Amino acid sequence: MDYHAPLGCEGAAGLTALWTLGYARNIGYVDFLGTMPYHDNDPNLGFVGSPWERRSGKVGMILPRAFSQWINGYGKAQDISGCSDLEMLECLARGEIIIIWTSSDFAYREVIEEWWGRHFRRDHVMILSNYSSATNSFLVVDPYRGYQWRSWDDMMQTWGKIRNTVRIY
Repeated sequence: MDYHAPLGCEGAAGLTALWTLGYARNIGYVDFLGTMPYHDNDPNLGFVGSPWERRSGKVGMILPRAFSQWINGYGKAQDISGCSDLEMLECLARGEIIIIWTSSDFAYREVIEEWWGRHFRRDHVMILSNYSSATNSFLVVDPYRGYQWRSWDDMMQTWGKIRNTVRIY
């Protein structure tokens, strides 16, 4: 929000993950968003809309396939959408960063079916950077709310319904 990109969560999450893993340290957020692929109507091929503005009745997002291809220009990413809980936990145990497509604040939202795929009303993209088996919770990096520990149940009530996921390693 500091950059006036209300729909820029994918870029913020991606660049934060890259920086954390030592990639793309020479590019800033605004320039990074400028390199994002765009598409007129299919978020599997690029960002639909603009991260800089909300458009009434329009989806503003990029999905894992196009997102991971974009991130691969700077580091190593793989679309692992549909992965199991165990696969996701194994990635975190190896020190990889997981990018998840969920809803704002993990609040349950309606799942919307489109010709290009499924998404939540009020989609949001966040980072999972760690998992604690002791508390059964994830360390989440939310581009809007910062760092927070969230329960397994919180995450599964949204992410678990669609499982759009990218690992950055």
